[in-house]
Amino acid sequence: MKLKLRTPTLNKVVELDNDATVEDLAAMVLSLGVVDFAIKGGFPPKPIDLSQGSKSLASAGIRNGDQLIVSTSGGEITKGNDIVSANRGHKDPVMGGFNKGSGTSSGSGGSGPSDLVTAPCGTRKLVLRVMEDDNSCMFRAVGYNMMKDADTMFELRMMVKDKIASDPETYSDAILGRPRAEYMSWITRQDSWGGAIELQILAENLGLTIISADVSTGRLDHFNPGKPTFCIVVYSGIHYDSVALAEVSDLYTNSSDVTVFSQDAQGAAVLESLKVLMAELKKKHYYTDTASFAVKCNDCGSTFTGEKGALEHAKKTGHTNFGEK
Repeated sequence: MKLKLRTPTLNKVVELDNDATVEDLAAMVLSLGVVDFAIKGGFPPKPIDLSQGSKSLASAGIRNGDQLIVSTSGGEITKGNDIVSANRGHKDPVMGGFNKGSGTSSGSGGSGPSDLVTAPCGTRKLVLRVMEDDNSCMFRAVGYNMMKDADTMFELRMMVKDKIASDPETYSDAILGRPRAEYMSWITRQDSWGGAIELQILAENLGLTIISADVSTGRLDHFNPGKPTFCIVVYSGIHYDSVALAEVSDLYTNSSDVTVFSQDAQGAAVLESLKVLMAELKKKHYYTDTASFAVKCNDCGSTFTGEKGALEHAKKTGHTNFGEK
């Protein structure tokens, strides 16, 4: 059977015997140089119990063509050649309020737990959960909101691709800004940014409203509006993060995070607290003015002014690796 392994450093298609075991899979991962790891499969991704080394991959629910996520935290942890069961939960988001490349354009905010950004909400606090800055931040934020797992980017990208493929009338070349086949190939790449089109598709497929809160303008954009539940992502101009409601005692552990809210009194309270959180983020200049900031293409070194210039360059060249100059 052929399997696609996605590790923190590479994507690789490997081939194992049809009767291969969990231990054979673990050995294959070890051969790639990953020593302490977890393996997840399916959607939503669930940990594969590596302690059952003699179990066949088929009986573990792994099929030919599956993609498996190999990470260095969470789930069943393998240390060297010893397969041990150690359920350590999902990969956490960054606990600090800011991290490198998170969208700040002034450098203020620092890094680390002392920078956690919160707003009161009853007896709990609304808190910004910062996602990794790896061009998949929007998918990470939605994945964390829905499944408490920021490592579901590939599955969510495929969800977007499949929706576009099934609805050519809604998602035409004109709407996508490029040929449909090209767009579908592009959005499945791990270095391609997601935006409004992807948020709308994910909200529809996941059956809730996704509210995107723009730090710079304070605007709230509702994707798939009118649903009984909603989640929130914060947009800083070039980056997306998640918003959670947490017990004060758990702010630095994310163990009590609530990220999906009902359209009721509590949901209304969350949206009121969101205004305070957004004001605090803007005060700390946690945003980038995408109309005027200097952008550099990390693929070829070209520079542009604003998001518009970067998008035009991307359409002409196919380059997608951009950063602030």
